[in-house]
Amino acid sequence: MIKGKSYTEHLKSLHLLTLNSKRTLHDLIFLCKCLNGLLNINLSMLTKSQITNRRYFHRTVKAWNYLPMHFRKS
Repeated sequence: MIKGKSYTEHLKSLHLLTLNSKRTLHDLIFLCKCLNGLLNINLSMLTKSQITNRRYFHRTVKAWNYLPMHFRKS
């Protein structure tokens, strides 16, 4: 702790996200770009082992499914 403040308190006072929140946000942005054809990546070409061996898909799909429907469809 710096000057008696916790990590979370410092982030809040600076209006910053935690590292975990930043990772989740960037994961969701990347997935949204892939799904909307904004990146030259074809997710359907990945094999099952490529998907299951990557933690990205596990954590991102869970976060994606928590988004309101209007965000997922846009």
